[in-house]
Amino acid sequence: MKRLLPTLLPLLLLTGCASQTVTPADKTAFITISELVAFGYDNPKPPQGQWSKTAYGDGTYEIEYEAETPDEEQKYPLYFDESLSDERTAKDALTYLAGTRGAMNLGLKTQNLTEKALPNQIIYGDGSSLTTLQSGNIVVGNIFSARKKGRTFSLMLVGMAFDNSKDWDDFAGKKVRAWLDGAK
Repeated sequence: MKRLLPTLLPLLLLTGCASQTVTPADKTAFITISELVAFGYDNPKPPQGQWSKTAYGDGTYEIEYEAETPDEEQKYPLYFDESLSDERTAKDALTYLAGTRGAMNLGLKTQNLTEKALPNQIIYGDGSSLTTLQSGNIVVGNIFSARKKGRTFSLMLVGMAFDNSKDWDDFAGKKVRAWLDGAK
C-alpha cells in the first residue's frame, strides 16, 4: 500500500475538485465592471471579465470573476478580481480568507502598493475589511473582504478607488449582503 500511495495521491487530489460551469444565477451574486459606470468609470470599451467555478469534494465551492484592461491601455487602466466562496464552517471561511489575503499581499509587494484602512467602515456579516491601495501617496484602488458564517466575499479593484465607506456601500453593499445572507 505504501508503494501505491505516491501514485494514488495525485489522483485523489484531482478528484477532490472539479471545474463547473458558472451559471447566470451564479453571476447575479457578483459586482461587475458594468456597475462601475455609475461611479465614474467611463471606458467606452471596458474589459470583458472571465468567470470560473470550482467545486470541491466536500460540497464547498468558489466562484471567481476577473477582468483587466490590456497593458497598453493608458487612459482607463483597470484590474478587477472578485471571489465568492461557500465553505463548510466559519473556521474554513476564515482560513480561505487568510489564504486569499496572503496571495494578495504578495502581489501588492511586487507592485509596491500599500494598504490603508478606511475610517468609519460599515461592517458586513460577521466581519469585513475595506482598505485603499496606495502607490506612494496616491490612492489607486481598494481591497475588500467580508465573511458571514461559511461564506466569503473578496474584491480587489485597481485603477479606480472608493475613498469613503458610504460610497463603497452604495457600490457593493447590496450584493455583498445578498451573498452573505445566503450563508448556512
